[in-house]
Amino acid sequence: MPVTPACPKVQKLSDISLEALPRFSTGFKEFDRVLGGGVVPGSAILIGGNPGAGKSTLLLQTLCKLAEGMKTLYVTGEESLQQVAMRAHRLGLPTANLNMLSETSIEQICQIADEEKPQLMVIDSIQVMHMADVQSSAGQRRPGTGNRGLFDALC
Repeated sequence: MPVTPACPKVQKLSDISLEALPRFSTGFKEFDRVLGGGVVPGSAILIGGNPGAGKSTLLLQTLCKLAEGMKTLYVTGEESLQQVAMRAHRLGLPTANLNMLSETSIEQICQIADEEKPQLMVIDSIQVMHMADVQSSAGQRRPGTGNRGLFDALC
């Protein structure tokens, strides 16, 4: 069941709190620096880069490390679970606590996330994700069309 986001409210810039938001470390100093000091709980972070740049590997390493102390979920839509497991094994990553899901349906991912309640979830890659009722003019699904906003609204 989709969650309707709260109605946005106009605020004066001077009324917005300047208090630092709590963050947790990714376990990687440079990644934390790029993220402004770590991950803000409840935030959505989009990692971009050229194919083969290492985005998936960085996120897999991060989640494997964080899974030792928090509930995590890695959702893969491009690679099979076996491919991800083989990469983790090749890198010598701790895999015992990382929850994995192979899925491209946004509705299914949100339902499972609601059931599993991960503290941190990675979706790799939002470009292949889709919603059942979002179609192109030719009746074809449009993977990746505005999916970051859809995840923010639904999950």
